[in-house]
This record gives sequence, C-alpha cells and structure tokens, in this order.
Amino acid sequence: MERNYVKRNVHLSLLGERLVQFFKEQRFRVRAVNEEKKGLFKIIVRSTHEHEITGKVTVLIQGCPNEFSVNFTAGALSQAFMKFGMLTSFLGGGSIFLRGIKSKDALERLERGFWVYVEEKIDFLVGSAGRMKRID
Repeated sequence: MERNYVKRNVHLSLLGERLVQFFKEQRFRVRAVNEEKKGLFKIIVRSTHEHEITGKVTVLIQGCPNEFSVNFTAGALSQAFMKFGMLTSFLGGGSIFLRGIKSKDALERLERGFWVYVEEKIDFLVGSAGRMKRID
C-alpha cells in the first residue's frame, strides 16, 4: 500500500529513522539505506523466529519534504505458500497453506499498526525539514 503526503515539510531522514525504530522495537531485523540525493529512504525488514511472517517487508520513503510517499510492500511469499499449499493439499500440503494464512494475518496486523505509527510520526514531524536546515 502506498500513501502520498503533501505540504507537510517533513525531514524524510528523521521519518525513516523513526520507522526503523518502530520495527526494531517489535524485534525485527532491519536494514536501512538512505540516499538523500535521490530523495529515497529504503527499509528492508526481515522477521525473526518469534514472528509468523514469511518473507520480507520493504518500506520506501520517496520524494521531497513537501511532497513524498510512503510505500509498504509485503506478502508475496505468504501468497505463494497459500497457493502451493492449496495445490498440494491432497499430498499433505495443508500445513504450508496454514503457514501462508498465518503469515498473511500477521502481515495485516503489522501493516495496520505501521500506518497508525506513520500518521503519528508525520504529524509530529510536520515542519521539521525547515528546522533541520536552520540548525545545519
């Protein structure tokens, strides 16, 4: 899912750092790539043994402080498990299907919490790009 934001003047690196912290607090493995010159902040999230999520989650923050988008992408592996599990259910593939369903549910819960967190942080960081330039 992708959401666009206009006229917020948000320092995108600060937003990216806050989102990295969101995933770390939930005990995910996180890798962040900040390419400020291109207006891109990428976060790659992988689950640990305590999560039911299969595959990775990718978050992209793109644009400039006054016009940017946040994109949350995940679930390809969960869908694949569900399809493969259905096809092989007569051979005992039901457990694969169940794993795909659990992963999809966990991803949906994670994404709901993520968007609530994003909205809160953006509201908190409104105008931060102007303040950061004055400090530099």
